[in-house]
Amino acid sequence: MPVAIESIACSKCFMDRGLQLDAEQLGDENAAACQNCGSSDGYKLNKEKLGSLAYRFFVWGSFWQTDYGGAPLIHFNEYQTTSIEPSPWLKSDVELFEKLLGIGFFHYGPRLWMMGEVEPLKALQKLALRPSIVERIVREYPTREIEPTLSFYRIRKDPKFPSEHHEYDSPPAAFDGTGRLDSNGSPALYASPDLQVCVHECRVTAEDELYVATLAPTRKLRLLDLSVILQENNSILSLRALIWPFICYFWPASIHTTSPEPSRLLRATLGSMALSTRRTLVSFG
Repeated sequence: MPVAIESIACSKCFMDRGLQLDAEQLGDENAAACQNCGSSDGYKLNKEKLGSLAYRFFVWGSFWQTDYGGAPLIHFNEYQTTSIEPSPWLKSDVELFEKLLGIGFFHYGPRLWMMGEVEPLKALQKLALRPSIVERIVREYPTREIEPTLSFYRIRKDPKFPSEHHEYDSPPAAFDGTGRLDSNGSPALYASPDLQVCVHECRVTAEDELYVATLAPTRKLRLLDLSVILQENNSILSLRALIWPFICYFWPASIHTTSPEPSRLLRATLGSMALSTRRTLVSFG
C-alpha cells in the first residue's frame, strides 16, 4: 500500500506542459489521490516543492542575461498580488500557485549591480584605470594554496597526438581569445578537480572521442579565490558583478603530468579540464 505524503498538488494539476515536466522532476511518485485535482498518477508536490517549482519556472525561467550579470524579469512573494499578464495557457496555473501558496507574481526591478552597474567593473573596462583595479583585486581577495597532492584534469576532443603531453597544455597562441576567459597574449588553460564539471563545461557529446590527462603542480601554488563574496560598505560586492566568474590568478609555476599517458575515455562518461602551465589558471568547481 502506497505511503501517503503531505502533498497539496501534483504534476497533473497544471495545464502548461513545461510546468508538468518540471513538476515530475521535483515531485514524488505516489499513487495516493491528489488533494487538489484527485489524480492518482501525478507526481505529488508539498508546499516546499510547489514553491521550488514556481521559482524554477517563473524566476529562473525569466532570467535575462546581460554582458556582466543578469536578473530575472519575474518574481513572486506573499506580499503582492499578481500584476503580470501571463499567456492564456498559463492563467489557470498562475491562479493555482496564487491559491495554494498565497503568493502574487510581479515584474522584478533588479538592483543595478546585478546588471553590471558596479564602479570597479566599469573601471576595469578603461585601460587607464585597469591597473589600479587589478591591484585592488589582488590585495582584497583571499588567497588559497594548492598542494602538489591535488590533481586537476583536462579533457581534449579528438587530439591529433593523444599520447603527447603538449596536447594537454594551454592552447597555442593562434587560439588566444577564442575561449571565454582568455584574450590575445593572455592564454588560459581551463581546469577542474571535478570530472563532472569538466564534462559539463566542455559540452561533450556521446559521439566525441575524448581523452583526459591528470595534471598536478610541481610545487605549492598560491591563488586568488575570486569565488568569495566581499563585504564592502555594508553592501555585498559579488564576484559576478566585478569580474569574470570562476577565474583564479596565480604566480607562475610549472606542472607535470602524473599519468605517463593520458587515459582514453570511452564515449562521454567521464571528463575533465586542466591546470595551466602559463600565468592564468581558470578553475571551475
